[in-house]
Amino acid sequence: ANVVMPSRDVLNDFIATGTQIPSGSLPETNGELTMEDLVLSPTINPFGTVDAAGIYWLDAGGAAVRISHCRLDATLAIRNATIIKVKGGINWSYPLTPGAILVSDSDIRFDEIEATLNEVDRATNFNPIASPYRLNAANSNTTDIYPTELRGVIYTSGNVRVNPMTNDAPLRLTGAIACQNLRVWGHLSITHLDELISDPAVGLSDPTPMRFIRGTQRRIPSP
Repeated sequence: ANVVMPSRDVLNDFIATGTQIPSGSLPETNGELTMEDLVLSPTINPFGTVDAAGIYWLDAGGAAVRISHCRLDATLAIRNATIIKVKGGINWSYPLTPGAILVSDSDIRFDEIEATLNEVDRATNFNPIASPYRLNAANSNTTDIYPTELRGVIYTSGNVRVNPMTNDAPLRLTGAIACQNLRVWGHLSITHLDELISDPAVGLSDPTPMRFIRGTQRRIPSP
C-alpha cells in the first residue's frame, strides 16, 4: 500500500518508443508464445527489424508467454499476456543505459530458474560476433557458460512471484522490482544498481521536482 505507482502508463511509454515483435513470429508450445534459445539485443532480433535502442514490445493477445534459456540485452515490453513465465538459464541485462528489462501489465513468474546458461546444453551460441557478451566477449563456438543474472528494473502493474531455483540458490537481481504484490517462495537477492540512483531511467522516474512547503519543516536542537 505504500508503493505509489506512476500516474502515466509506463507500458505504453515503452511501446511507443520500441520495435514490435509480431506475436505470429513466436513459436507456440503448449499454448504458450515461446522465446527460447536466442539472443535479443540492439543488434540482433530473431523476429524482425533490430531496434538500435534495444527496446522491443509484444502484444500477446491473451496468450501466456514463456522466456527460457536466453541471453537478452534488451528491454522487453509485453502486454495482454495471461502470464509471463521466465524459466531455465537466463542472462538478462538492460540494453544500453541502466533501465528496465521487463515491463508488463501481466503477472510475472520466475520458475525453475537454472544457475547457468550453458551453450553446450542448448546447442546455441549466446555470444555471437554481432552481439558480444558484455560488449567485448564474442566467438563462434558453443562451449561457453554464463551465469544466470538479471540487471535492470522489472516493472509490472500485476504481481511477481519467485519460485525456488533448481539448485535452491538465490535468484540474483541487480536493480529493482516494481509491482503490486511480490511473493518469494524460493530465495531472492536484490542489489541496488548505482546508476539508477544517480540517473533514474527515462520512463521510470517522476520528472516533477520535489519542493518544500512552508510549515512542513522545523528545526530542533541537537541532543
